[in-house]
Amino acid sequence: MSSVEPSWWPLFAAALAACLGAVLQRSTGMGFALVTAPFLVLALGPVDGIIVTNAGSVLTSSLTAYQLRRDLDSDRLRWLLPAGLIGCVPGALVVRLLPAAWIGLIVGVIVLIALLVSLMAPAGRLPDGGRTRAATGLISGFMNASAGVGGPALAAYARSTAWARPKFAGTVAVIFAAQGLASILFKAHLPRFPALGWPLLLAAIVVGLALGEKLHDRLNDKAAMHLVMGLALLGTTAALVKAVIALLAG
Repeated sequence: MSSVEPSWWPLFAAALAACLGAVLQRSTGMGFALVTAPFLVLALGPVDGIIVTNAGSVLTSSLTAYQLRRDLDSDRLRWLLPAGLIGCVPGALVVRLLPAAWIGLIVGVIVLIALLVSLMAPAGRLPDGGRTRAATGLISGFMNASAGVGGPALAAYARSTAWARPKFAGTVAVIFAAQGLASILFKAHLPRFPALGWPLLLAAIVVGLALGEKLHDRLNDKAAMHLVMGLALLGTTAALVKAVIALLAG
């Protein structure tokens, strides 16, 4: 008999996704939740998958924020951070109130829309002021709490306001850590996650961050983001199919 049950394979796939997500998070400033969330939703279901993604994001972003503490953009942070925490509240309510199958469908749709927005955002054409930053923070917080992915809104903002990558990466790490923690607290739900899954996820994140540190100055931004988008699209499509099947079966 195999020492690994079939039900563990999705968790190992999620751990691999978390490792790659951590590499991209450290090297480009985003990517962890986009790559990891769809696979964790597939492995654990919509509610537990999103919460475990939030937990992984807190760890990944906290470590990244410490590494990049000299690149903090405090002027943008003072708008984006509080607005993002406010946006987490309605996002958490969506997860707490809707049936799991509908949450899975909503997660898939939100991630797909976010991917399209990130890809189509015009470069350097958005006026950068308090209202723009507050709106970006609100959208990011809502998406983080409801779907586990707050990065695309911030990436679209960064692209549209020509926010330099070093400052972007250092600042959004703080935002992701705070939003992830707030999302977990607002949901008030402990995920059903195998005991071995936590150290597996932790090891994947630590290895990914170490690799990301080494690849930071070597990785081509455009190629890295294409990889993020491709993996996110693959996982999201699978999660959407699973959610539609569950809704039709119900």
